[in-house]
Parts: sequence; C-alpha cells; structure tokens
Amino acid sequence: MLKLHYRLTLAAICSIPLLAHGQIYKCQEGGKTTFSDKPCGASAQTVTLSKITTMDGIDQSKLDSMKATSKRGLLESEIKRIEDKITSYSKSMEQELSRLRIKKLRANNNLAGATWQESISTEMQSVTEKYKLKIDLKRDEIKRLNSEIGYLNSNQ
Repeated sequence: MLKLHYRLTLAAICSIPLLAHGQIYKCQEGGKTTFSDKPCGASAQTVTLSKITTMDGIDQSKLDSMKATSKRGLLESEIKRIEDKITSYSKSMEQELSRLRIKKLRANNNLAGATWQESISTEMQSVTEKYKLKIDLKRDEIKRLNSEIGYLNSNQ
C-alpha cells in the first residue's frame, strides 16, 4: 500500500511535462481571464508557450527532497494506521477477556466447576498471548518504519 502511494506520487510528478503538450486556450468571461484545454467560447485565443519546463529543469537535490518529503508523509500515515490497529487489538483483547471473566464467575463451586475455571483460565492465557503477538508484530513494523524515516532525515 505504501509503495503504491509512492509510485502514484512519482508518476504524477513525472507526467507534468506530458500535460503541457496539448492546446491551451485563453478566454475572457465576465471580465475574468481563464485558461482551459478546450475552447471556452467565441473569444477563445490559442496560447503558445515559448518554454516548457520539464523534469530536466528541476535541480536534482530539490527533486530528491520532494521525494523524501512525500515518502516521509506516507510512512507517517502508515505508522498512524498501525497505531490505530494496535489500539483495536487491545480493545478486542479486553473484550474477549471480559467475556471470559464473566463466564468464569458462573462456574459451580465443585470439582467440575474448578475444572471449568481452569480451562477458562487457559483460554484467557491463549487470548492474551494471541493479541500480545499481534501487537508485538505491529510494534516491530512501526520500529522499521521509524528507522526508514530516520534514514530519510539523515540524508537531507
């Protein structure tokens, strides 16, 4: 997902010169001057551009800086999404554990009830371990993304 946003941003930047190859029309409407890619009335005049700046006219360091800024923004939004997922996991874990605690309270005070309580305790441990693993994986992903941001910051 992150790579898709990065590629779309880069494609948009690179396609800017391609957009300049069509006709451009200057129109006067209601005392305002507008420009369009289609004639906007009888008063439309064709505009000839003398010089089109392409990607070759942009300083490479500026382009690298723009790419880094764009990528940094994408990484930060991905970190926010992962943090929201961690919060969701925590809430889900607490809901499951709460349901099991209530279930545990309904156990009878005899051997069968004690055995049932023990199985519920085991299930609670499994639920805790399941969500702990999911949360730890997401935290590792955040660390990786933060190190990418650090790398981008150190190269500017």
